Amino acid sequence: MASPSAAASSSSTTSATPNTSSSSSADWLEISLLTARTITAAAECAPFPYIKGAFGTAVIFLETVEKVKKNREDWKDLCEITTNIITIVRNQIREQGDSGATRFKELCEDLEKFLSEVHDTVQLLQKEPKGFRGRFKEVVKLRSTADEISKYGNRIRELRLNFMLAATMEMNFHLAKVLPIAPLNSKPWVHPQNLVRYYI
Repeated sequence: MASPSAAASSSSTTSATPNTSSSSSADWLEISLLTARTITAAAECAPFPYIKGAFGTAVIFLETVEKVKKNREDWKDLCEITTNIITIVRNQIREQGDSGATRFKELCEDLEKFLSEVHDTVQLLQKEPKGFRGRFKEVVKLRSTADEISKYGNRIRELRLNFMLAATMEMNFHLAKVLPIAPLNSKPWVHPQNLVRYYI
């Protein structure tokens, strides 16, 4: 039989054990929010309203997910990809300046519209059902919610791919301007050891 002190120790240990699932949820969302807020704050002085609009909408979306009480993990991919996208844009502006921001104009406008739509959906899903009929509707709503999140996931992955392609095109464009172009009549470089063999 365990002594009272041992039981008390066991009880205190159990109560002190953190809720791993909730803490892990808070961790990824906290990181996404901190990143998005930092990027958005840095973009406040940028003369590009579409950049500030997309970044600001991303923060609002993440803050809305932060208020979600049930099934918050379902939104994890959307949140992390959203943060990933605005990080891509931030990095391009750092490296390429105004041209980098201009290339993302239409994509940022698409991102802002998309996140506004998702934000409205998250808010709608947070309304508490009332009574038995409300609970029945909630069960049906959970199924449709999973479908909606899946569709949103596909759309934001497509958006991220478009941003990545735009970033790659911008980088290639700048490389083409920097790297020298060899004349058409130039001979290939040959190592001195192979000169005899090359000209025979």
